[in-house]
Amino acid sequence: MTTVFRAVSILLGSVAFAALGSPEALSDESLPGDPVAGRVFAERECSDCHDISREGGDYPLNTAPSFLDVATQRSTTGLSLRVFLRSTHRDMPDLILTEREQDDVIAYILSLRSR
Repeated sequence: MTTVFRAVSILLGSVAFAALGSPEALSDESLPGDPVAGRVFAERECSDCHDISREGGDYPLNTAPSFLDVATQRSTTGLSLRVFLRSTHRDMPDLILTEREQDDVIAYILSLRSR
């Protein structure tokens, strides 16, 4: 690796760290959002395809995972949910959530882990 390439890599890594903050700042505990508002949103916008209950169960459509299943996947984090909600998906409607709605839905989904 050349010295210039190494310096650029270090600089970019430092910029990314400064922009995102520390790993603790991205932890689920520090995420904003109201899980009650997230459930209300999910009931209105998501429940036609997903089981959004705390109990899990059969999905309204067999292809859509329950929110409980999503919450309990080892790879699910607040950050992974935010990336997912900001991406388009072939089998989902193109919902455009506000920042607040994203925060609330993420808080609701992650709240299912502890119940």
